[in-house]
Amino acid sequence: MSKIPKKYFSHDFDARNDLKIRRLRKELGAEGYGIYWMLIETLCISKNFRFPIADIDLLAKEFDVELEKLEMVVKNFSLFEIEQEYFYSTSLNSRLN
Repeated sequence: MSKIPKKYFSHDFDARNDLKIRRLRKELGAEGYGIYWMLIETLCISKNFRFPIADIDLLAKEFDVELEKLEMVVKNFSLFEIEQEYFYSTSLNSRLN
């Protein structure tokens, strides 16, 4: 069973300068950066800090973003791991455990 964090997690103050994030921002701008952080927030409250790939269309609707952009953030910048039917963030998991 996953441990549920309080209402916050540690976050580097210069996260926007991480090479992977810079590539994301170059491609998708501030919108991509916002999508990334909404995904991180979603993972924080998801069982085992993972989210089903099959349900990312629901996140696109909830975030009010194009599905293609959300898929790009999940799949194209090495920010998330994809394992079987789920995606997760190794960095987030290490911070939460």
